[in-house]
Amino acid sequence: MNAPRTPLINTRQGIALAGNDSELYLLFLRQFSQDETLRSLAAALRAGDASTAYLHAHSLKGLCAQLGLDALFEQAVALCELLRNEEPEALPAAAELFPRLQTVYDETTAAIARCDTPSSL
Repeated sequence: MNAPRTPLINTRQGIALAGNDSELYLLFLRQFSQDETLRSLAAALRAGDASTAYLHAHSLKGLCAQLGLDALFEQAVALCELLRNEEPEALPAAAELFPRLQTVYDETTAAIARCDTPSSL
């Protein structure tokens, strides 16, 4: 039996955190799709910079929490936990987790792209 899949976008939570303003929430979602945090995280992992990778993973986690991006939040939490001590020894495991995070990010931004009006949320 498969575990239930975490929704990509928890719109109820996201709208609530945006002051129950669905138009503002939609604006925030669109801005997220343009955010550079994931690219910066990938660059830090490639450069072997555990400290910077942790900062970007933590930033991504916070963004996801504020926007109700639950599935991506779960992936960011896992990466954050690996990198929490900012030790270079954690980088190989973090690099192994990153492709899953990238996949969920791509799925999430595709779902965001399909939200063209507040009523589509």
